Amino acid sequence: MNVSGANFGSTGSSGGFPRPGQQSSNGVSAKGIKFDKGIIFSGGNVSVSCSSHEGIESKGTITISGGVVYSYSSADDAINSSSDFTVTGGLVGAHSTKNDAMDANGNMYIRGGVVYSVTTAGSPEVSLDANTEGGKKLHVEGGTLIVIGGLENGSQLTQSCYQASSVTSNTWYSITVGSNTYAFKTPTISTSGGGFGPGGGGSRTPTLVVSGSSQPTVKSGVTVNGGTNYFNNTFTVDGTISGGSQVSLSNYSSGGGFY
Repeated sequence: MNVSGANFGSTGSSGGFPRPGQQSSNGVSAKGIKFDKGIIFSGGNVSVSCSSHEGIESKGTITISGGVVYSYSSADDAINSSSDFTVTGGLVGAHSTKNDAMDANGNMYIRGGVVYSVTTAGSPEVSLDANTEGGKKLHVEGGTLIVIGGLENGSQLTQSCYQASSVTSNTWYSITVGSNTYAFKTPTISTSGGGFGPGGGGSRTPTLVVSGSSQPTVKSGVTVNGGTNYFNNTFTVDGTISGGSQVSLSNYSSGGGFY
């Protein structure tokens, strides 16, 4: 399936690929969007919100080369590919509160585009997950990457990644890479017992990991005016950004999502 120039919306707990604003009724392992073969996103605007199972699932590969793709799931992975998952362009948002944000059962390649990926599920879930157990890897090779919840262990980081010492809930941050600046709002993050992972328990601190073609500059507590909002108003492009405090970054070495 190739999405190249239309706007699609899907919401609720049922699956399939409905017309914009319409809820579909596939009740067999229902997803927001589900295809038995590969999916290519090369344009348009796709937004999914799912309260049961994955938001977007492909039984083949997923390739995103353009457009805007956003998926939220409060039950499972936000986006899942049964094979390789490749991002070369576009604006990609993924948010899961119960599992991985972006999950490849094969390799995952981040080669371009702008990606904002969030999981608040906690260990052992991570924001970007490849099938390491099957000998596959997450490869970060390009693009602008903003991740809350960490990267799969053993990732191949051809493009350097950096980690903030902490991340604050419900706060606007900015990231600048070269001449491009984006603003993003962090989700509600609980660090108390029971706040993360199956069954909860324990106290965990989430990571904020960023990457770009040059070392990013990150600020917290910024004020954002104007611009174009995406991902349920948690990401802003071309806004006027002021204030905030610079965030200290250190090299990220491909650990788990929470420590």
